[in-house]
Amino acid sequence: MDQGKGEAVLLLHGSLLSLQSWDSLTFELVMSGYRVIRPDLLTSGLTSEDPNGDYTVERNVELIRILAEKLGITRMTVIGTSYGGIIGFNYAAKYPQNVAKLVLINCGGLPRVKKQGGHSQVGAIFMWMFRRHMTKGMIQGFLKNNFTRPHRPPQELIKICHDMRRRIGRNQESDLMIQQFCTGDPESVLAKVQAPTFIMWGMDNLTVGHLDADVFEHWLTSAPTTKK
Repeated sequence: MDQGKGEAVLLLHGSLLSLQSWDSLTFELVMSGYRVIRPDLLTSGLTSEDPNGDYTVERNVELIRILAEKLGITRMTVIGTSYGGIIGFNYAAKYPQNVAKLVLINCGGLPRVKKQGGHSQVGAIFMWMFRRHMTKGMIQGFLKNNFTRPHRPPQELIKICHDMRRRIGRNQESDLMIQQFCTGDPESVLAKVQAPTFIMWGMDNLTVGHLDADVFEHWLTSAPTTKK
């Protein structure tokens, strides 16, 4: 979606979510005089399957480049959370001339270890289910980890996420995305980011530990950073 007028802000949503997760922030930004661009990333929202079966981070980055060119945007602020943050910092690293500022909110992209659930038996079962059928209860549990007490994910958000997951072919697309996902070398990628970067983390976030924020700050060697 393309809303508002003014300096461009690109919003990149997290896993299982869609551009609708930015509704509240979009309203605030548009009312404050910004132009807000918020796409559905691959395997999310209303975005259709990739014709070449390419669901990599690199493909998402390329689609963002194409989108910006189509909209005539040469420079923008990029805000990404979770998986959207991965796309955001990779885009900022590859096209530094196009990014005025970068905001990373509970950003993914760092290598996982067994203690963090990357290879646990429970994690393996969840991923098996994720690739085949996501129940409404599973989605609620995933979203719950991203809300701090006493807040809980709204039922409407759970319903929207569940409905989006039920689209024909979505499970196969998600399976391919998981197979193709690779963190690569985030240290060297982050070192190429030049835009001033705001690193924002929730201390109670159970999906991505807050200590990752320190790693991002340490690896963003070419960009002035602020962490909160």
